[in-house]
Amino acid sequence: MPASRTQLAKWATNESQNDDPASALTTQGYDFAAQVLRNPRSVAHLKGERLSRLVGRLGFALSYIRDDSGPRRVHFAAAMAKAAPPAFEIWFGSLAVDSDGLYMFWDHARNFRDDRPRLLHDAMFDALRMQLQSSNVWIQQSALHGFGHLHDPECVPVIATFLEVCDQPWLAEYARKAARFEVL
Repeated sequence: MPASRTQLAKWATNESQNDDPASALTTQGYDFAAQVLRNPRSVAHLKGERLSRLVGRLGFALSYIRDDSGPRRVHFAAAMAKAAPPAFEIWFGSLAVDSDGLYMFWDHARNFRDDRPRLLHDAMFDALRMQLQSSNVWIQQSALHGFGHLHDPECVPVIATFLEVCDQPWLAEYARKAARFEVL
């Protein structure tokens, strides 16, 4: 059931203040996280470090999804992955500096390589491919970071295509590392 903007804003504010960002979300929390990512302006009141913490928290939440997580949680997590690139454009598209939350959002993709539900894996792959098309280098770096952690051979041709148009030497080097799955 869709939450109101007020409910989403309150939930996001509480999550951005969570002292244990690695704690799992409830099923309702995954639903709200997906709704926040689909409605990024619902958290327009969060800026800077608070927004970065929320995004990092949402990334941690993705790492808890396994084959045995239950279909509703898997569905909500896949919805989170699909909604992330457009939300990142709104939240971070005009950034001239990196954001830890953005950079690390996909960091925990590596935590569930072996028992990742296929629905979530495919949603993440598609989201990373979409995110790589951003004009913002920090959003691109976040996508490369995620590809580097997916350890999916299908990432290599996507990154190779990106390298054909990348005009930032530091980002091109990072892309080559991601294609070799050497990102940290």
